[in-house]
Amino acid sequence: MLKKGLNKQLVIAIIVVFAIGIGLGVFGSSFGFKENSVTAKLVAVDDEGNGVTADLTATVRTGKGLVLVNINNLVADLDTQTSARKAAEVAAQVAEVDLNKYDVIFNIITNADKISGGSAGTPMTLAAIAAFENKTLREDVAVTGLITSDGKIGLVGAVLEKANAAKSIGMKTMLVPVGFDRKGIERKRTRECTKYKEYEYCEVSYRGVALSEDLGIELKEVADIREALQYALK
Repeated sequence: MLKKGLNKQLVIAIIVVFAIGIGLGVFGSSFGFKENSVTAKLVAVDDEGNGVTADLTATVRTGKGLVLVNINNLVADLDTQTSARKAAEVAAQVAEVDLNKYDVIFNIITNADKISGGSAGTPMTLAAIAAFENKTLREDVAVTGLITSDGKIGLVGAVLEKANAAKSIGMKTMLVPVGFDRKGIERKRTRECTKYKEYEYCEVSYRGVALSEDLGIELKEVADIREALQYALK
């Protein structure tokens, strides 16, 4: 009788332990963090000032606070690394996670010889936030802008060239820093030449270009990273 009682207690104990194990497993899978990656399109300019696009992937994983950016599988320069560090820090603040417990790796694949870390700051931040929060970015929204430590989006140049590049791959909207030009107008340099006999006469002029009208891409000014998220996240 005693032996039967002990066996029953043992079975119950095993069931309880098994149930606790399942519970802990569910709890861990719900609240634990697994490696996650988010991809996005990056717009930039090459050494000749032409607009180009690149593939950006942000990967976050459990780690020790490492932040690294690779361009075409090569370690990026110091300025780009600094921009990536700032992007990761802002992303961690927005996602409300401790960056010291994660590694953030940015991989950029491009045909351009050089990508500016400054103008890539905001896109990297958005991609890292999406990776931390297990979300995705819209494929029809391009982004350009510096990122500051407090999450503000700073001014950058070559908006016209970047808008051209974004439009060329089918993007409908480009997020730009507040104040780049409130009317959505940039001055475009044109050079027109005519030939008379053996001489060629050229005239350089500047005209206003309405980006939204001429390019068919909508420009939205955003002041900070939280405002940008409203347009960039799916």
